[in-house]
Amino acid sequence: MLPEAIINESVKAFSVDPASPTGYSNLGPPSGKYLAPAGSIDCIETIRGWGDCGLRSVVVTGPMIRQFDIGIAKRVPIAGQTSAEFRVDVLNAFNHVNFVPVSGMVTGVTTANTNNRANGANPDDYDVTTLTGVNTARVVQLVARFRW
Repeated sequence: MLPEAIINESVKAFSVDPASPTGYSNLGPPSGKYLAPAGSIDCIETIRGWGDCGLRSVVVTGPMIRQFDIGIAKRVPIAGQTSAEFRVDVLNAFNHVNFVPVSGMVTGVTTANTNNRANGANPDDYDVTTLTGVNTARVVQLVARFRW
């Protein structure tokens, strides 16, 4: 979603090497527009995520989460008030992948308080390969019901 130049410069900003004279890897220091890490060479935050090195409130929007569920049912009368019903439900019908949004906010502080920014742990929402939902694949269920 971002221009190629911003992506390339952001990769440079996150590729650090403490042994090099510039502090960056062999890609060189970033220039122009780029997304900088929270604690970089230019600014080191005292508490991770506190916002001393930039804006305290940044909203990055991405694709909306969407999932389409489709259900088709057919009721067949048998005799009197008895009937049979057949149903097909398709959950996530178009098999759309929804990733966990990257927000940078504290998520799921555990009872041991090990998953928050104050102690330097990475919250789970930095993992953009994590999928949302209970079951992210397409699910088809067949239902047969007899009513009397």
